[in-house]
Amino acid sequence: MDVGQDQSLLTLIGKFAGQRVVVLGEAMLDTYLEGPTTRICREAPVPVVDVEARRDVPGGAANSAVNLAALGANVVFLSATGDDAEGAILRSVLETQGVASHQVLRLAGRRTLAKHRITAGGQMVVRYDQGSTGALDRHGEQAIISMLEREWAAAHAVIVSDYDYGLLTAAVVTALARLQSRDPRPLVIDARRPERYRAARPSVVKPNFAEVTRMLDSEPGPEPRSSFVERHRRDLLDATGAHAVCVTMDREGALLVDDSGRLIRTRAPAARHPAVAGAGDTFASVLAVALAAGAELQPAAELASAAAAVVVAKDGTAVCSSSELTSYLSSNGKAAPSAPALTAIGERARRDGRRIVFTNGCFDILHSGHVGV
Repeated sequence: MDVGQDQSLLTLIGKFAGQRVVVLGEAMLDTYLEGPTTRICREAPVPVVDVEARRDVPGGAANSAVNLAALGANVVFLSATGDDAEGAILRSVLETQGVASHQVLRLAGRRTLAKHRITAGGQMVVRYDQGSTGALDRHGEQAIISMLEREWAAAHAVIVSDYDYGLLTAAVVTALARLQSRDPRPLVIDARRPERYRAARPSVVKPNFAEVTRMLDSEPGPEPRSSFVERHRRDLLDATGAHAVCVTMDREGALLVDDSGRLIRTRAPAARHPAVAGAGDTFASVLAVALAAGAELQPAAELASAAAAVVVAKDGTAVCSSSELTSYLSSNGKAAPSAPALTAIGERARRDGRRIVFTNGCFDILHSGHVGV
């Protein structure tokens, strides 16, 4: 990206504040248990991890919600959990990260979705999952629809985060399509089965490549994934009913095709950490809030890819704040565009464990004397 484009993207980030974005989807609790392992269990040939730290963070649709809050958006989160300990922890961490939890239903008889990861010496040993994955009962379904109908008129954009765990029933999807038909909003669909939302005519659907091949019932063979997407661009648009389809391809970035015939390719760096999670939630969040702020598809996708690059540099389920996104874009140029941007660059460097050097107006070539202890 050139300097002028970076500047326009930085200006767009400033418009995120106050955008009202509704997130509808399955809330999850991501728990990380960390500690050393120095011995093998007597009962079975498995390592014993002495847990020294626990970290609880919002996952799934809840991760999309906290990403939006970190970007300055006004977030409305519609979801459901069980009335259990995991649900209580999830509500607490949502509130801590700036997302109101009063519209996250507590449903008796349902268990909160939770993913527990145990790591030893930075290496994940095992992950175990729990929670209800069946469809909501009639009471929960109607409550979700009522909240969505109540919040729709004030929304600047809507994200659907559908992990196929029962929250987005056929009736909820039908209600969404009815609202979108009557009063359209920028609508971003991040779903394992994006074709379910065809009647809603989404603004953008964001499948990953595996979801694309399943939806089209077609294997790519030896060709590059981007070539497969380009060849099937019309099939993707027809299958999803969307104005644009953004296919994420992990280390190969993303390829966005729209109904005007455009192809937009964005790149992504490789993840530094093997346990990275939630970059897709971040991508969808930035895409939606950028569209809410009036962005065209290409700059929205560029910002979304930049935010995903920020989170893949972190460990575990993470978020990208507006200051981190500003820092990332600013650091691509030769000069910081403002004092706040310079501060953000410094903060990011410190978090990454880098050394910050002040040369006091020296314009010669940097050498070892500038960075030596």
